[in-house]
Amino acid sequence: MKTSTPCILLSFIALASVVFSNQAHGTCPETCDDDANTGVGFSALRSLDPFANSGLYNTAVGNLALSSDVSGDQNTAVGGRAALEVTGSDNTAIGYYSLGNNKSGVENTAMGSFALHGSFDANGATSTGSYNTATGAYAMFSDSTGGSNTADGGRALYFNDTGYLNVAVGAQAMYQNRDGHDNTAAGVEALHENTSGVGNTALGRAALFNNGQGGSNTATGLQSLYSNTNGYYNVADGSGALYNNVTGGSNTAVGTNALERNTSSNFNAAFGTNALYYNTGPQNTAIGENALLQNIGGGNNVAVGFQQAKILPPAAITSLSVPACSAKPGMPIRLP
Repeated sequence: MKTSTPCILLSFIALASVVFSNQAHGTCPETCDDDANTGVGFSALRSLDPFANSGLYNTAVGNLALSSDVSGDQNTAVGGRAALEVTGSDNTAIGYYSLGNNKSGVENTAMGSFALHGSFDANGATSTGSYNTATGAYAMFSDSTGGSNTADGGRALYFNDTGYLNVAVGAQAMYQNRDGHDNTAAGVEALHENTSGVGNTALGRAALFNNGQGGSNTATGLQSLYSNTNGYYNVADGSGALYNNVTGGSNTAVGTNALERNTSSNFNAAFGTNALYYNTGPQNTAIGENALLQNIGGGNNVAVGFQQAKILPPAAITSLSVPACSAKPGMPIRLP
């Protein structure tokens, strides 16, 4: 004998399955109010009071996104905890915990997990920086009050605290910067160790890598001015140019490996590949490939032409050899 389940019992089972399924997956709260605010996610925009003078035109998508905003306007937060503590206006945060601890800053843009995450203490969020743009995971992670900075690359300007008007493009560019300002770094790890240096320009991978407090330096090329820590007013244009310079100042090196071994001497000028390569002396001028290549300790020398005075003893030489201009080709011209 066949038996059948009553239809009413089947309907009950189906309804119960739907109810329990929804409970298991949870629901996604949504907020839409008369002030053109939109929130999707647990506690997103939870601090807005529809009966008070609350913020306008805010959009929050993600758990706890923009959850502290009370009166800020035109903020956009996408991602869990994005813009978590933000109360300012015109901020954009895309990525988990991006702009998370910025309290009252305005016109910041953070794209990437923990980008512009900000500082905090026992009392909560403390960051107030404004007008910053950080693109990349952990870019400008530690920013406190620094403003008008641009960081494009993973962990670029990672430790920036109060520094301002810096531009860092490339992974870990200006990674250690704390309060340095008006610096420009373009290249992976460019100006990596800069903490408080001012007015430096580094273009190329690891250019001015070790610069800590040095200022007003310009380095263009792979690892140019790589070892500089406290030198000022140096110009290096070419891969490895002024590579070993540490504290020397007012040097100019144009060409691959020009003034490569200079560490602390000042006022040298080298134009050409390997010009003044081994130099340790001051106030030398070398123009041409390999010019004054092996000058060690000598000062006040001038050499013009390919391999001119290529090998010199560690003593000052006061002669200028200019074959094209001498009465007799190759004749030295004595300087006064």
